[in-house]
Amino acid sequence: MTATIKTIGSIADPVDAQADARDWSTAAGSYIERFGDVRRKAIAAKVAGSNRTQVARVLGMSRQRVSQILNGGGWPPAPGKRPKNEPLIAALDAHLERVTAIEDPVARVKECAQAIEVLVSFQKALRVTRSRCIDYVTREHSYREAAGMFDMPHQRVHRYAAA
Repeated sequence: MTATIKTIGSIADPVDAQADARDWSTAAGSYIERFGDVRRKAIAAKVAGSNRTQVARVLGMSRQRVSQILNGGGWPPAPGKRPKNEPLIAALDAHLERVTAIEDPVARVKECAQAIEVLVSFQKALRVTRSRCIDYVTREHSYREAAGMFDMPHQRVHRYAAA
């Protein structure tokens, strides 16, 4: 994922770099949802044989967090283009399959939590990259001009540039 951030950072055109960062952020969000779904199913399987307090203790979470995960249905990932870096997508798909195949629900939950943590950090780095691209363009152009270049509302361009 670090290589992907570096690749995006090396794109000369800030509009293209911002678009790639946006696409990767969308993909990361989709994988966060998918790992979250696997985690939710693993917790549900573990709860089937005991109560939520016992499961929370085994997982190292609070009972409220277990309930929150079980009750959260999630939302569908935002539509977006598939990123160009197919090796990373293939690696994420393979990791998701490996984690899904883990028999022990506790181990599956822990693997999912780690993957989600990494993906959230990846999304944060992508936000910084997008902000830098937008900030660079707004030095030479108005927010409204930049909004046309990035195909987003000028208020969002202003918010990214100010970040």
